[in-house]
Amino acid sequence: MGHWSIELHLPTISSSQFDLLERELLSEISEKKLAEFTGNQIGDRDRILFFEAERISSLLKKFNAKLEQHSLEQGAFIVLQEAGTDQRHTIPFEELVTCKIRRSVAGRKWRRPQPGDYYAIPLADGRFGHAQYLVKAPGWGDFVQVANLVCSQPAALEVLAQAQPLFAPVSTDVATCVQRSAWILIGNRHPLVRPETFPLRFSPEANVQCKPSKYHDWIIIYSLTDFRFVGDLQPEYRKFEYQIAWFPEALASRIATGVNPWDEYY
Repeated sequence: MGHWSIELHLPTISSSQFDLLERELLSEISEKKLAEFTGNQIGDRDRILFFEAERISSLLKKFNAKLEQHSLEQGAFIVLQEAGTDQRHTIPFEELVTCKIRRSVAGRKWRRPQPGDYYAIPLADGRFGHAQYLVKAPGWGDFVQVANLVCSQPAALEVLAQAQPLFAPVSTDVATCVQRSAWILIGNRHPLVRPETFPLRFSPEANVQCKPSKYHDWIIIYSLTDFRFVGDLQPEYRKFEYQIAWFPEALASRIATGVNPWDEYY
């Protein structure tokens, strides 16, 4: 196994619990030379310990034992990144307890996204959003349905299957989201909706100007071959999603904040 960067995320513990856990972990990890401690990060919603290691199995077992000892496993997860790659693998504590890390990481590394996949989306504040990959539409990209479910740890597949949409399906690149933003695969179920059910809006001038304003050349898009020029954007069309492929970071920000910057283009 190569060199690894390891982040231990503890979003639900108090400052005193974090200080105690940090002292105990660093003492035992240093004594047994399991890893090199490279720092910590303390935020409002997440507390993180950073390590570098050549071998991760013993280190992750130590995480398991220490978290269980202090009953701190709720909401905990790790992020792994192997040297020489840009892929980050986010693994909840529930998977760590199996101690099958190599198999889990390998599966995440080579598993290609498939329509029907449900994903947990790590957010900047330590919580998780959720989305289902609906379909790959040639000329459009990958459509995902974001669920109205944001919580401190990835939700179960059964819960996600009952979740309501947060907003209409949007286009992104799911493979990039998994590799660059560490979307966590939860499971797969047949999508209940298809993206062509939801029209899109597009303004060529807005695409050129790239600044919030009122535009007068709006097009309502129903499919690649079915669209209608409407000029000024009427109120009934403002609820339609703007036709654009969302970067992973922008989509995560929208989920966390509820702010859609394209609402200011009308």
